[in-house]
Amino acid sequence: MRSCNNCGASIPEDATTCPVCGCNPGTASSPASSTPEQGRKQSKSKKKGPLKFILIALAVIVVLGIGVSRCSEGQELEEWPTGAMAQMIPSMNHKCSSVYDFDDSLSINTEDGVSKQEFDAYVSECKERGFDIVAEEENESFEAFNQDGYKLTCTYHSSSKSVSIDLEEPKAAGTLQWPKSGPATLLPNPEKSKGNVDVDSSSQLHAYVGNMSKAEYQDYVDKCIDLGFDVDYSKSNTYFEAEDKNGNSLSLTYEESGVMEISLDVKDKAAAKKNTADESKADKAKADTAKNYDAKDSAKESAKKADTKKTDAKSSSFKETMDEYETFMDDYIAFMKKYEKSDNVAAMMVDYASMMDKYARWASKIEKIDEGELSESDYAYYVKVQARVTEKLAEASL
Repeated sequence: MRSCNNCGASIPEDATTCPVCGCNPGTASSPASSTPEQGRKQSKSKKKGPLKFILIALAVIVVLGIGVSRCSEGQELEEWPTGAMAQMIPSMNHKCSSVYDFDDSLSINTEDGVSKQEFDAYVSECKERGFDIVAEEENESFEAFNQDGYKLTCTYHSSSKSVSIDLEEPKAAGTLQWPKSGPATLLPNPEKSKGNVDVDSSSQLHAYVGNMSKAEYQDYVDKCIDLGFDVDYSKSNTYFEAEDKNGNSLSLTYEESGVMEISLDVKDKAAAKKNTADESKADKAKADTAKNYDAKDSAKESAKKADTKKTDAKSSSFKETMDEYETFMDDYIAFMKKYEKSDNVAAMMVDYASMMDKYARWASKIEKIDEGELSESDYAYYVKVQARVTEKLAEASL
């Protein structure tokens, strides 16, 4: 056995790809490509002990943080914003170290010197403004939606005594027009008027559907299973992941605010084209779909029974942890790009503190996971996420 130069994992002498980080084991900066099949093969190389992750990038954050802490004096502060989105939330009796006010989002980082009592009072004011739907509140963080679907996140940074406030417009804010061609034809029409399709190409579909109850979401999942998305699937109350026999990969996620996220990656473009041709007439498409559902009732029941008996399914808690890790790395890449050529040291310091708070919460979860106790599908998902992160870092030249 030898060690990977990138993550230190033990690997076979003849291995060309590290099963832990997906890199070429001989060099620390040569990510190797990974296919789903390769990921499944790699998942057999588990060993006892905590999981290893790509943390080389975090060392850069620490170094950056040290540099920032030496340059925090003389920062220029901004007044509290007054735009349309800013008027949806209370203001604070403090200036801002940075403000990013866009059409669909607002991000505010306050100056240092905000007390915890002021933060608690601010959260109470936000609740009074209507941000009390699906609220999640901890000692130093608050997240909630209002009745229009706007998402508010407030975080208190005890180290710098500052506050980060992020307001996002509803993901499904527009009028949904379900595509009549391409990948969308492989899925059932959600039959909802609220939502938006932000990616529609020959190889990918990404959409948000609003006004979706949890029962309607579960029904949509069942319809997708009916249409053949029942290969290597993983299912919980709020997410569904599966492939069809042609290797097309579907992911559905439900948010308690009533939004369903749809992500479909298409490998079999010919099938999508065929579906488009077959559904050229709307009436015929609905009739064919209904007939297809009737023909597959027994398959649906079999899939449900298999789901309850499946002993090697990905646990929802592990998937959520891995998704949190990937989100953190996405935030890190965005952070590095954002400040690559920026001299706004004050804003950099606040964002850095926020990132380290997120890292601490994520790391505490990872420390409790024993690699040797993961199911095969959990480990396969771990390898898959690691490969995606490695690819993103390589694309960003980080």
